[in-house]
Amino acid sequence: MTTTEIIRKNLFPNPNFSPTGLTHGLWGMQYVECFPGDGTLTVPEKDPNGTTTAQKQGYVQLDISGLLDADTEYVLSVIRLSGTKLCGIYYNNQGITVTPADHGDLLTLRFTPSRIHDPSSLMVNFDTGVWTRPIIEPAATYDAAMAGGGLRFFAWDTMPDPRSAS
Repeated sequence: MTTTEIIRKNLFPNPNFSPTGLTHGLWGMQYVECFPGDGTLTVPEKDPNGTTTAQKQGYVQLDISGLLDADTEYVLSVIRLSGTKLCGIYYNNQGITVTPADHGDLLTLRFTPSRIHDPSSLMVNFDTGVWTRPIIEPAATYDAAMAGGGLRFFAWDTMPDPRSAS
């Protein structure tokens, strides 16, 4: 029996939700209070009198325009720890949203940027709640990993990243 190795690459910017990852430029600095530094994204409930962008909106947006190949199908996957059950891909104030099944908190959404009316305004929205372990990857590698019993982790999730060594 032979084993096929599936190389998976997470295209999600700052998947550990690190406050220092805001310097990547895709996350706005207005969301810094949503990154507690523990690997989660914490989105506050909407409050029109709030003092931060996330409080006033009740959601957090990540601009992924230009990150993805227009004709490739992708899978967005994220785990909801608490809060609302809504996450989605938005463009021009329209969107494709997903809620997890009643028995789980894993949200998985398939999309192809070229099938969206305006892929130049592609956003990932996270509604009120606590989120962790986001993944955006080509559907082909996601499907192959899931069909072959692949795991839902990537190399640097389980061992130290040698690039961050001092």
